[in-house]
Amino acid sequence: MKTNSATNAQIAASDAKLSTWLTANAGSGKTKVLIDRVARLLLDGVQPEQILCLTYTKAAAAEMKNRLFDRLGKWAMLADKELNFSLLEMGVHTQLGTEELKKARTLFARAIEVPGGLKIQTIHAFCASLLRKFPLEAGISPQFRELDERGQRELYLKVLELISKDKCNWEEIILKIVSKRHVFSKNKSRVEIFEAFNLNSNVSIDDDISAHFEQNTLNLVRKISDCLKKSSSKADQKTAQELTEIASINLASIQLLEKIFLYGKSAKSPFTAKLGKFSTKEMRSSFLVHFMDDIDDFMVRLEHFRNRRLSYQAAEASLSIHKFAETFLAVYKAQKHIKSLLDFDDLIDITVNLLTTAEVADWVLYRLDGGIDHILVDEAQDTSPSQWRVIETLAQELTSGQGARSSKPRTIFVVGDQKQSIYSFQGADPAQLDRVRDSFSAKLEGADKNLQVASLDYSFRSSKTILSLVDKIFGDANKDSFGWGRNHLAFKADLPGRIDLWPIIPKTMNPNLLKWEEPLELISDANHFISLARLIAQEIKRMIDQRVQIPEQKNIQQKPTFRPVRAGDFLILVQRRSEIFHEIIRACKDVDLPIAGADRLRLAGELAIKDICNFLSFIDNADDDFSLAAVLKSPLFGWNEKQLFDLAHSREDMTLWQAMRKNPKKFSNELGGSKICC
Repeated sequence: MKTNSATNAQIAASDAKLSTWLTANAGSGKTKVLIDRVARLLLDGVQPEQILCLTYTKAAAAEMKNRLFDRLGKWAMLADKELNFSLLEMGVHTQLGTEELKKARTLFARAIEVPGGLKIQTIHAFCASLLRKFPLEAGISPQFRELDERGQRELYLKVLELISKDKCNWEEIILKIVSKRHVFSKNKSRVEIFEAFNLNSNVSIDDDISAHFEQNTLNLVRKISDCLKKSSSKADQKTAQELTEIASINLASIQLLEKIFLYGKSAKSPFTAKLGKFSTKEMRSSFLVHFMDDIDDFMVRLEHFRNRRLSYQAAEASLSIHKFAETFLAVYKAQKHIKSLLDFDDLIDITVNLLTTAEVADWVLYRLDGGIDHILVDEAQDTSPSQWRVIETLAQELTSGQGARSSKPRTIFVVGDQKQSIYSFQGADPAQLDRVRDSFSAKLEGADKNLQVASLDYSFRSSKTILSLVDKIFGDANKDSFGWGRNHLAFKADLPGRIDLWPIIPKTMNPNLLKWEEPLELISDANHFISLARLIAQEIKRMIDQRVQIPEQKNIQQKPTFRPVRAGDFLILVQRRSEIFHEIIRACKDVDLPIAGADRLRLAGELAIKDICNFLSFIDNADDDFSLAAVLKSPLFGWNEKQLFDLAHSREDMTLWQAMRKNPKKFSNELGGSKICC
C-alpha cells in the first residue's frame, strides 16, 4: 500500500498505545483519526465500556458513532485478505491470523451490545450520566431532569414574572448573566464596583462635574451661543439653538456639549477636542476671536472629562446589573431546586465539585477508575476551563500510572485547533489548550510516559488557492495567542482553484415602509439581499449553461480530469439564516436551478403549518373569527379580500361561522366539507 505524508500523520496520531495531543487543521481528517483510534483500541482488546470519547455537540457524537459502527460493520463482512488490507490502511502493519481476524469481525456486535452503549457523547451527557450514578454523593435529587434550551428560556420568563413587572426584552442580558454566573454570584458592593473604575463611590457625577468645570462655564456657553446666532451657517445656527437651551452644567448638558465640541466616533481622532476647528473660519476670525483661547481650554477639559463621565455611567450600570443578577440568580436557582432541574452549567459545576470534594472524590474516582482506561477529547478548542477540570480530574489516574488497573496501558487523546474556536460565548477558552497540554505532558513524564504532540496539516477539503489565501489573510496574526503556527497544506495540490471577490452591494432602505396603507410590509425588488441573491443565482445559471469546466480527481494517484459543472457542485455558505438565506433559495428556484432548499425549517413559521393550526383552532372553537378568516383566505379555500369583507360586513352581531351557516346556498362549497365544524 502506497502511503504519503498526510496518511502517515493520521496513522501516527491514531496509534492507540500512545497518549497524543493533536492539532488538526480544518478538513485534515481528525474525525477519521478519532474513529481509527477507537477501532484500534477495540482491536487491541480494550472493552468498549472502558473507552470514553467526549465531543462538543450531539451531532458530532452521533456522526462519530455512526461512522464507527459503519467501519466495524464492514469488517464483519470482509474476507481475510480484504480485512487485513483494511487494517493495514488504518495502520495495523502486522498480518493478523485467523483467530485474530475472527475477533475483529465480532467487534461490531460487541460495540452494539455494550450496556448503555458506547460512551461517545458530549461532556454534558457524560456529566449527567455520572451524576445519575452518584446523586447522593453529589447532593442532588436522584430524579433530577436536564434543562434544555427551550425549557431554560421558559424558566427565565417565569423568573422574570416573579421579580419584575418590566416587559422589556431581557433575554440577551439574562443569557450573559447566567453564562457568567460565577462572576455575578460574588456579591460586589458599590465601593468595590466604583473602585474598579478608579472612582470614589461617595462622590456623585454631578459633584465631579462641578469640580471640573468652573461656575463661569455656563457664561462662556451663553457667549458662544450669542456669537453663533450671528453666523450665516445653518450648522452654527443649529448649534446656537442647542446651546441656548442649556440652563445648567449637568450630566445631560455635558453629553450635549461633547457632541458639539468634540469630534464624532467616525473621525480620524474620535472624541477629541476640535482645537482650532470649532465653527467656521469666518466666525473664528470675527465674532469668536476673543473667546477662542477660552473655547480651546474648555474643549480640552471636556475631552479629558469624557472618560470620567463614561466611567461613572459604566459603574452605575454595573451596579444595577449586579443587583439584578443577584436577585435573578437566587430566584432562578430556587426554581430549579423546586423542580429538580439542572442546566448545562449545573451539570459541569456539580460534577467538578463531586470529583474534587475530599469526602467523596476518592470513592467516585475509584468506581470510575474501574471503568475508564482511555479518554478521547474532540473539539478541544471549545472546551471551557470548568470542563477541562472535569477532564483533568478523570485523567488523574491515567496520567499518573496508578489506579485500579495500573498494569494496563492507559492513554489520553486530545484533538483541537485554536483557530477554529467558535464557542467563546459559552465559556470556551482556546488559550487553555497550551496550559492543559503542558500539564498533561508534565504528569505523563513524571510517570515515565510521553505525550506525543503531533499535527495534521494537510487539508483534504480545499484547493491550494483557497488555503493560500487563508494563510495570507492571517499571516500577520499573533501566532502565540491565535495558534497560527503552521500554514495549511493542500492534499490535492494539483487541483486548481479560483477566488472571485465581488463588490459589496450597498444596503438600501425599503421604499414600501412609507406605504402605511399596505396590509403587508412588501420587500422592494431593489432590496440589497434580493439583488445579491439574484446575482448569485444568475452566475450559477451562467456557469451551468456555458458548461464551465471544473477539475475532478477521484484519487491521488490519478491526474485531475475536467467535466462540465453541475448544480450539485455548488455550496453556498452564509453567516446566518437571515433574509439572504431565503432570498438565495427563492432566486435559484426562479431560474429553475435544482436546489436542496433550507436545511432547517421553523415549522410554526411556515404558512402551510399556520393554515393547518388555524383550521384546528376553528374546529376547536367555532366562534374564533380570526382563525376562520385566516383559513378562508388560505389556499384551502382561496378567498380574496372582497369575499371576506362582504361576509364580515353584513353579519351584524353574528360570528363568521353563524353568518355562513345562515346562507348555506351562497357558501355551499365551503360548508360542503365542514360537517366536522357543525
